[in-house]
Amino acid sequence: MTFMRGIRTLAALMAFSLLLNGCARSDLVLDDFERDSFLPWIPLGTAFALGPAGGAIGDQRPVASFHGSRLVNTFSYGDGATGYLISPEFTIERKYINFLIGGGNIPGSACLELYIGGEKVASATGTASHGGDSEHLRWVSWNVMPYIGRSARIVVVDQATDAWGHLAVDYIVQSDRRAMKTTDNPKVQEAWNSVLGAVSWAEEDPRRPTYHFRPPALWMNDPNAPLLYEGWYHLFYQHNPFGDRWDTMYWGHARSRDMVTWEHLPVALWPSIELGEVGAWSGCAALDEKGKPMLFYTSIKASPSARDYAEQWIVRPRDEDLIAWEKPPANPIMTPAINGDQIIYEWRDPFMFRLRDRAYMVLGGNIQTAADQYRGVVALYEGADPTLGNWQYRGILYQHPTEANIECPNFFPLGDQFVLVMSLPGWRAEYTVGTFNEQSGTFAPRHSGMIDHGEWYYAPTSTIDAEGRRVMWGWVRGFPDDKGWNGVQSLPRILTLAEDGGLNFEPLPALQKLRGKHTRIGPMNVNDGTTVISQVQGDTLELRLTIEAGSANRFGLLVRTNENGVGGTAIVCDGSEVRVDGDERLYRLQAPGAPVDLRVFLDRSVIEIFVNGRACFTRVIDVPPDHQSIALFAEGGKARLSQFDAWAMSTAFPEERGNLEQWSSNRGD
Repeated sequence: MTFMRGIRTLAALMAFSLLLNGCARSDLVLDDFERDSFLPWIPLGTAFALGPAGGAIGDQRPVASFHGSRLVNTFSYGDGATGYLISPEFTIERKYINFLIGGGNIPGSACLELYIGGEKVASATGTASHGGDSEHLRWVSWNVMPYIGRSARIVVVDQATDAWGHLAVDYIVQSDRRAMKTTDNPKVQEAWNSVLGAVSWAEEDPRRPTYHFRPPALWMNDPNAPLLYEGWYHLFYQHNPFGDRWDTMYWGHARSRDMVTWEHLPVALWPSIELGEVGAWSGCAALDEKGKPMLFYTSIKASPSARDYAEQWIVRPRDEDLIAWEKPPANPIMTPAINGDQIIYEWRDPFMFRLRDRAYMVLGGNIQTAADQYRGVVALYEGADPTLGNWQYRGILYQHPTEANIECPNFFPLGDQFVLVMSLPGWRAEYTVGTFNEQSGTFAPRHSGMIDHGEWYYAPTSTIDAEGRRVMWGWVRGFPDDKGWNGVQSLPRILTLAEDGGLNFEPLPALQKLRGKHTRIGPMNVNDGTTVISQVQGDTLELRLTIEAGSANRFGLLVRTNENGVGGTAIVCDGSEVRVDGDERLYRLQAPGAPVDLRVFLDRSVIEIFVNGRACFTRVIDVPPDHQSIALFAEGGKARLSQFDAWAMSTAFPEERGNLEQWSSNRGD
């Protein structure tokens, strides 16, 4: 007896060690009930008929969101039937037991129970408390960490005979991760089902990027509300879950441990039509006075008044995994009346920041400065109490000297300065660095520049990561319609202050996790003409090179050319400035004639380019799928390549298929 107890203890300690070291293992499916008989489970009583059901039974309401084609359903002979279904004995080998459950919410009488050594240690009921969604199965998790290595049984209990005296159970699995809870909001579930239904359509397009963040399918624009909470980075985004073009806005949702590989989550935020909302537009996230997340967004109203069409609302999570959200009755937390006599048109896109014990928020828009003239502004607000539900208008923080509107403002401290980021007409994302006078609520600009020199990059937002760095994403736009997807987010960029008062941009170092096969060439001369780099091919690559003019008048890099170096997209330098494929927007080098360092991320139809750590270009390209060569070129002489490195890049969604299959099991298809 002592020997066996020692063996069990050793097994438990080994499993515990694996979990502490983050070695998550594959799931162990205890049962999915995809068969005609319950065996090897033992059914007792009349509640279970001859085997797993194919859905609803008799006059039962439709049963939804079970896994596969069968489940345990104790409604075999109506609510009056009773019985038990007892599992075979098994060993606890993972941190959690996850399962889908629905039906009656009758503790002790209609429930799923876990027994360890003959003692009941966990129980779960159905969901009758959710009204009409009671037959909708939802994920529940039991934390069984203390019992790893011990033997267990699971029992389906139906001893209830009144209304809702039945239970539905499916897909019981041991896992090192807690199962995600689904939502009981029918609008959200409808939206998420639509997204999942379009996945195969989106996957057909060979242009679809693989390591830039994007939804499972359909339309995406602005990144919203990046947030670090309990070890997870959450990213939300503007989302049309019913098509691949801009339309009524919801919020999509994903999470990541490292901001590199991502896990898709169900749609988070929806427009409440019954409350007069016609869209949930961009916003931000924050932690409240209790350290719990909350989201701020612009609620677009169906109002005939240009002044009153927007309000600022909040949502709060209903579960610790931040899957289901609710809109408190305190909404709206801001209406245009907060601005007093100052009329701000297109008033939207809240972004919050903190200074010591104070909370501030900025919103974008424009004001009328003359009879036929409008100027973009950023308005400043201060939290009136720790709840972040009450705010006071402080005034106009910044008025643009030339542009008619400002969207998606970010305002945050960086080093000893403040940075104001603005999205402007003409698809431009710019920044201004300066000082913030907290007492007067004003901003004094000192240095301005472009966040990105491409018209394909817009609406950036940012957050602070676990290392205290400012990380930014932007919407990459300009893809064709009718492909089942449209829009990705840029790679995460680290922002720092440069010596001259501007900004430095660096791709997140953790992106190196995606690197695969490495190729290095150089140093070498690049002769007048085009030189194909035969050692490097592909459409998902990271490239890094240092090159200088030498005797050449122009030089640079061609990506996505054919095998002869014809076609593709050119990154061109003449020794003093850098352009991409003849675009009007350019970057003037700070040290003309000096070597140029290029970091290029090629992801099928998207290119992101970092020049000397000071400028970024984002470009959407349309080239034949078989154009996967890389070339260097020089004109009017020889350029000099110091070094060229290339890495094949892997996907940012390594578990996308399995993750979506899990969520598909919640659709009831």
